[in-house]
Amino acid sequence: MTVTIKNLARLEAKIAKLPGLLRTNVKDAFEQNALEFMSQIARIVPVEHGALVGTLEKIPGKTSLGVGVAIGGPAAPYPAHLEFGHIDARSGAHVHAVPFWFSSLRVLKNRFQGRISRATSKAIKALIAGVSSA
Repeated sequence: MTVTIKNLARLEAKIAKLPGLLRTNVKDAFEQNALEFMSQIARIVPVEHGALVGTLEKIPGKTSLGVGVAIGGPAAPYPAHLEFGHIDARSGAHVHAVPFWFSSLRVLKNRFQGRISRATSKAIKALIAGVSSA
């Protein structure tokens, strides 16, 4: 599944105008979010699908600040089948879903947003303190 961002060039231009401290803090928050998301997924994926956990990786996002998480690949090409369920080709029986991706995202969403907000506020307060003392 690919995600397209409309006006990506405009978004990158806005990000480039942000002060360096703010960009650094937000990038660090995104990195922490990605690592926490990966560890949550590793805890939830059933033991019999251990090869799937081995394919978890952090990837660059669409923007300079973004960080993504990917799972699956040639060693384990079935994350969507596990997440959403599927029909067994041999028997025709429905194999029930074992959701791990979106359930982890729902559980951690508020924490992630809070972490980014705190990083932004911290950077803005530091910038204001630096501006007022200069």
